[in-house]
Amino acid sequence: MLEGQTKDTYPEIRRGELHICLESRNVWIGEQHLGLTKYEFDVLCLLARHPGRVFSKEQIYAHTWEKEIGNVDNAVRCVITSLRKKLKEYTDKYYIQTVRGIGYKFEIPEA
Repeated sequence: MLEGQTKDTYPEIRRGELHICLESRNVWIGEQHLGLTKYEFDVLCLLARHPGRVFSKEQIYAHTWEKEIGNVDNAVRCVITSLRKKLKEYTDKYYIQTVRGIGYKFEIPEA
């Protein structure tokens, strides 16, 4: 973040206590900053922009990875697992839901 700027300076996606700053590529749960990798950030943004929409692993991969890697299923699963773990450090709410046999979706938890 640039000197003198706060997390409210940049355009954001706000979903419950989750704040995603698009330009600065920062994410907060309340006042806690989450240090996300490029892939974690990109997957979270994709899902959070479309709450309730189910994305297959292939769709997530196509929107997030620039170059092809061998195992799409494993790559997406690893990023989702890591992202959930980081979110869990600061909240007991579940933002990323598994839709069995299809993929993942973003849910805004009840307060």
